Amino acid sequence: LPSGRLLGSWMAHPDVALYSVALSHDDRLLASADREGGVAVWELATQRRLWSALLHTGAVRTLEFSPDDSLLLTTGEDGRAFTIDPNNGRELGSFGTGSSAIAVAAFDQDGDLVIYSNTGSPPAAYAARGGNLVMRFADADDDVTSITPLPDSTEILVSGFYTTMRVWDTVTGNLVRTVSNMDTPYAQHIAWIPGSEHFIIVGANGYAAIWDARTWTLVTPLVGHRAIVQNVVVSADGRLAATFSFDGVTRVWDTTTGTALAVLRGHQEAVETAVFSSSAPLIATASYDGTINVYRYDARDALPDDLVRLAEARITRDLTPAERALYLHEEGGE
Repeated sequence: LPSGRLLGSWMAHPDVALYSVALSHDDRLLASADREGGVAVWELATQRRLWSALLHTGAVRTLEFSPDDSLLLTTGEDGRAFTIDPNNGRELGSFGTGSSAIAVAAFDQDGDLVIYSNTGSPPAAYAARGGNLVMRFADADDDVTSITPLPDSTEILVSGFYTTMRVWDTVTGNLVRTVSNMDTPYAQHIAWIPGSEHFIIVGANGYAAIWDARTWTLVTPLVGHRAIVQNVVVSADGRLAATFSFDGVTRVWDTTTGTALAVLRGHQEAVETAVFSSSAPLIATASYDGTINVYRYDARDALPDDLVRLAEARITRDLTPAERALYLHEEGGE
């Protein structure tokens, strides 16, 4: 498989393993967080640090920008979660009382609510600004590993250290559906594929697979990892997904076919998290080696030059602009 082109790398958190990274939707800011609870925000174009702070007393597990980029959500192994102004680091909301439990949280579709849980308490909805409790969800379990809002919906998909997934409505708090046909001991993380009815589950024993939300059944497995798959992220256009594992490898996939497209290398230790740019073919990865790497990758990288030359030699006419866009991934097709 081809490798993505490494564009830049910097030591964001010296001598501390990186656990989380996030890009703002306008690609202006990059947030990073480490094993000791430190969080920093950078200008992506210049790699200039805007601010840094020790927000948690344990590893930071989640970093997420709100849909309008006005808030940064963090969760940690201390059981706490915060919403922060990403431009200056000012705290705008806090969730949880602090414990040894690992916190999991996510924004809802609008960014007005934070759905929060930790290993000692079931998920509940809180105001993203201020942190006031809005509602608790009926028949909810603790030991949550992933919270995913469903697109164009008020529903959330929740997974945990059990063999089921559950769907709740964030308006009523009612349980909508229980999915019990999972073929992995647990789902470590779930990510929706924009513009489709599909989502990706990753979990134990190298498990990664595309599922259909209409039938709640497996569509295609993503085969290649040899250890627990920590996380999965999907590009804004829904074409690509990246999975990363304790086997130290980040893999890029075609979400339509399930084909493996590339392997991203360059870190000296396991990759904990990654994120796609919203507007460019860029992927940022964060590793236990303390570095952030930024790679450029798009579909043409998966098409070897010698294969293109062979095809051009055997075609007896010039391709139309639309054909060049379709088959060679060139811009300008109608």
